[in-house]
Amino acid sequence: MQRPVTIAIAEDHDKFREVLRLSLNNAGFHVVASAPNGRDLLQQLVHLAEPPQLCITDLHMPLLDGYELVPLLKRTYPFIRIAVYSTSDDYYTQQEMKQRGADVFISKADTVEHFLAVLQSLK
Repeated sequence: MQRPVTIAIAEDHDKFREVLRLSLNNAGFHVVASAPNGRDLLQQLVHLAEPPQLCITDLHMPLLDGYELVPLLKRTYPFIRIAVYSTSDDYYTQQEMKQRGADVFISKADTVEHFLAVLQSLK
């Protein structure tokens, strides 16, 4: 039996973060860390026995936002795939985040099916 893909989430909206966690776990992923900002997520990651395979991050969060988190993750954990999940989905923001190290950019306006399909493609 194949182990589920492990995921970390950085999202500042509590209810949205919880729905995201439940949806991902129900879709066969395994959420191993979940935080309201990048700083708290990085603190959680150092305590894990094994870092997650994938990180989903919002862009606009307090303390340490996605713009800062993505390059920090890539430097510290270069093998982690990063999906930026945000309402700020214009072309220039998407290109900037890819330059900073994001593997994909998913708009929060996209369907759940599209979101899950993109994550499946990152396995």
